[in-house]
Amino acid sequence: MVSHRQVADKIGNKFDEIILGQVALTIISLFYVAPLKEAIASVFS
Repeated sequence: MVSHRQVADKIGNKFDEIILGQVALTIISLFYVAPLKEAIASVFS
């Protein structure tokens, strides 16, 4: 039988993973996507 605490821990861990994933994606997009957009814009301008 799964205790309520185990379920809460699993849900909490999943939210932590999602939040960390979002933060990582945001950082990656800031460092890689923004320069790429500028490079592409300069090529097409």
